[in-house]
Amino acid sequence: MRSAVNIIIKEIRLGIFFGGGGVESDVSIITATSLVKAIDLKKYEYKLIYISHDNEFYLSNENFVVKKLEF
Repeated sequence: MRSAVNIIIKEIRLGIFFGGGGVESDVSIITATSLVKAIDLKKYEYKLIYISHDNEFYLSNENFVVKKLEF
């Protein structure tokens, strides 16, 4: 009789925050874009959170379409 071994692989959830009001906001956006392209989607699930110059938070997707987050 063979025994089956079930391996449960849990995805790691990442929150990628980018943007902001600082002088390096543009660099942060470019870095987030590069990171999204490099993520192994079999291992990681992610959410993109854009921070505007006015410190407003927006939920974004891989196409960088944003939805304002209300706290």
